[in-house]
Amino acid sequence: MASDPSKVQQSGHKSETAWVNALAGWLPPQYQIGQRKYLLLEDDSAGRAISAETDIVIFQPSYPERLRNREEILVSGVAAAFSVKLTLDRAGISEAIQQAAMVRRGTKIRSYSVTDEVLPPLFYGILAHSHRWKQPGSNPTENITRALVELDQEHSKHPREGLDLVCVADLDCWSRVTTVSTFPEPGTPRAVIDPYGGVRSGFFVEGEPRPTGPPVATLISLLLNKLSYRDPTVKPIADGLRLTSSGGDGDGDLRHWYLPEALSRQAQEQLRGQPWGWEPVYE
Repeated sequence: MASDPSKVQQSGHKSETAWVNALAGWLPPQYQIGQRKYLLLEDDSAGRAISAETDIVIFQPSYPERLRNREEILVSGVAAAFSVKLTLDRAGISEAIQQAAMVRRGTKIRSYSVTDEVLPPLFYGILAHSHRWKQPGSNPTENITRALVELDQEHSKHPREGLDLVCVADLDCWSRVTTVSTFPEPGTPRAVIDPYGGVRSGFFVEGEPRPTGPPVATLISLLLNKLSYRDPTVKPIADGLRLTSSGGDGDGDLRHWYLPEALSRQAQEQLRGQPWGWEPVYE
């Protein structure tokens, strides 16, 4: 028997409200939340001027109050956006990754700095109550990680386009980490530079190799840490939660881009003359 569409929609709205309540209780008071918004993009060269409906948005503190109740909001007024799923599956991951990439492509880069070219203009994630992989012998953590890696390869063409956060309330959290290499010493062989030089970005599973606390608590810590990259007023509490976390360092694989693929010439110039090594830009 087919599901009643009205009941499915009602369940979805209840799911969104539960996540809104969880976030609202822990976000700094200057960060307000909206539901079911369409993001007005800044660059429609790819053929899109507006996003699909976005389940949850966290407004930038500077976004005017009079604009927050509108159905269509400026993408520049959003600090973070989330797709909400009752039960996460591969199709839901694919949809969110494609939406994240589309929104980033529709947002203009503010400056030719390494941070602005690599760090996403707004954070995009998935919030799910549970997942589809319940069969005996199934490994849901591995299945979600594999889907994130494969679908990121398929749909994300630049480090700043990728999904940032995934939280499955009864399983675990995944968080994007991005590092950038500085230029090697003059005369370093190309064979040494190619495997290591550039930008590396990908997902870490927060509960690996050992479990962390409840996934929703991990989500709050990760989200505050990401918001602190753009808003220094969030950094004290973000650092405090991160430093008192009982979890491990996470586990995951990072995708590699050569510097010319990921950074403009102007941004690459900022790296010249710095010591050779990897620097975390975003985690």
